[in-house]
Amino acid sequence: MDVVLLILRILMKVLTAFWVIVLGWQLIVGLCGLLPLKNKFRQKQGKVQRTHRFAAVICARNEELVIGKLIESLQQQNYPAECLHIFVVADNCTDNTADAARRAGAEVFVRNDTERVGKGHALRYAVDRLRAEYPDRFDALAVFDADNLVSEDFFWSANRALCDDADVVTGNRIAKNPYDTWVSGCYSIFWNITMRLFDDAHNKIGLSSFVHGTGFVTRMELIKDGWETVTITEDGEFSCIQKCRGRRIVYVEEAEYYDEQPTRLKHFFMQFYRWEVGGVQGLRQLFRQVCAALKTHPIEAIDSLLFLLLPAALSALILSSVLMIVMAALSTPLATSALVLLISVVIGIVPVQMLALYMTATCGLDFRRLWKSIVFFPLFTLPMSVLALGAVLRPRVKWRAIPHTDASSIDEVREKTGRQ
Repeated sequence: MDVVLLILRILMKVLTAFWVIVLGWQLIVGLCGLLPLKNKFRQKQGKVQRTHRFAAVICARNEELVIGKLIESLQQQNYPAECLHIFVVADNCTDNTADAARRAGAEVFVRNDTERVGKGHALRYAVDRLRAEYPDRFDALAVFDADNLVSEDFFWSANRALCDDADVVTGNRIAKNPYDTWVSGCYSIFWNITMRLFDDAHNKIGLSSFVHGTGFVTRMELIKDGWETVTITEDGEFSCIQKCRGRRIVYVEEAEYYDEQPTRLKHFFMQFYRWEVGGVQGLRQLFRQVCAALKTHPIEAIDSLLFLLLPAALSALILSSVLMIVMAALSTPLATSALVLLISVVIGIVPVQMLALYMTATCGLDFRRLWKSIVFFPLFTLPMSVLALGAVLRPRVKWRAIPHTDASSIDEVREKTGRQ
């Protein structure tokens, strides 16, 4: 028994050391997000030397219900109309998404390829079409999902950041439907944490941030050879590639866009598992490239590596916790083991709940309407480790659509969310 406990103790310490390093770095970055520091990548904001020409690309699969409202919000931009062209990739659609997009005023690229499925493939198709049909026409590519709505100042804000020498701009993601269910409320809190304690925090300490699937802008010169990503999480992969090349990814709080959040727990499991699988794929795909970048851009490479290691670190966290429980059961009375488990759960839950409460209080959300999400936010975050472990053990997933049904206009969403 002593030998077994010794082996378990050593294994637990190794796993704990690993996840403490990876998650500890994220904690340090997050704490910097709470400090009153300036975004080091936006020291010259406000100066506009030129008006960039944007191609706004929307990747849509069976989104006829919501696509029109997004296009409408893009047409209402406080930006010169001649400098903004809207494209929709109707990707393997079986409904009338293409017709709805055309009626709304967008140019439509129809893509039918059931073998290569996913947003990364749709983006590659769109970029290839733009390079072939509109050579040298656009300065930057803006990427949106069909369920988004874009604030009228988005492109002016992005333009200013590009004039400040940003290579990639990531916007401020705001939940379209935070009060629909406790799940969508948890998503709203999660994205507020991500924007403030991850994206903005990275820029505050002089690091490039990351893009998150939608609501971002990239200079065309970065994709002059086509869209490069191959994993199912093209956003994280794209971010790490650019960071390791020394590109400046800048979070712009004023570049607001609204995003419909899942309302059901099963869709949360589907989405986060897909993200974790993509993280595992990204580590395999980019490990050598990141290691090579240690010579040229060491801090960005280390940050990218620690980001790619997140699924493995979350897996190590859950495994070390299980080992701790097993060791307590083998070496102490049952009552003591139960007490240790209870204390550990409380220690884990309380800070997460306090963080949810703080973000609700400071991000303009209605506490009275979001109290269930605050209470259950630890239950929202807890499965992430289990899903990460599943992704590490079985890094395969079949893409499944999460339905989007909120066809509200941007004015209606602002009224619903209280962001007038």
